[in-house]
Order: sequence, then structure tokens, then C-alpha cells
Amino acid sequence: LGGMPVFDAVTTAFGTAGTGGFGIKNDSMAGYSPYIQWVTTVFMLLFGVNFNMYFLLLLKKWKTAFRLEEVRGYFLVVLAATGIILANAYDAAMGFFDNLRHVAFQVASIITTTGFSTVDFD
Repeated sequence: LGGMPVFDAVTTAFGTAGTGGFGIKNDSMAGYSPYIQWVTTVFMLLFGVNFNMYFLLLLKKWKTAFRLEEVRGYFLVVLAATGIILANAYDAAMGFFDNLRHVAFQVASIITTTGFSTVDFD
């Protein structure tokens, strides 16, 4: 779907779902397309959520699921961290959306302890 080989996709899916971050490339996720990086960002964040929320969603208790203080706090911290780091680490040569992609990816990776990376931030 995103141009990722099947073996890479399966390995990355296991690393993302288990929040283990095990990749098969030395440059982690930097060697993949921005599309794949965005998809991985979304799934890292989804796998970082308490599974009680998913149980409530299965029971079709939408309002209860999104009223959970933990879920709201989790996404608030993600948004705040992304905004603050984006403002601090903005590189005009890279462009806004590339900066946003890298910052959102790193925030998702760090907050979920997945350990993937798209840039060298040493």
C-alpha cells in the first residue's frame, strides 16, 4: 500500500504494536516514505492508548470512551509536546509539513516508548 516490502511491513507492524520499535534498517524509519511515517505515527499513538478505550468503543459507548481523563490527557500532552517542539526545532529549509512530520513522529515514538526515529536528533 505504501510501497513498503511485505517483510518490512510485518516487522514494523510487530514493532509498532508491541511498542518495541524493532526495525530492520539502520536508519530506522528514515528510509521510508513520508506516507509510511505518518501511518506509523498514527498507529504508535493508537497503540499507546489504554485498551479500556477500545473496549468502550466496541460496546459503542463513544462518549464514555472519549470522556476518559487518561485519553484526553494523553492526546493533550501529545498535542502540546508536538507544538512546543515544533516551535523550538523549526527548520525553515525543511518546510513546515516536513518539520511537523518529523516532530509528530518523534513525539509519538518517545511518548509510547516505541523507539523508532526519522531523524538523528543528537
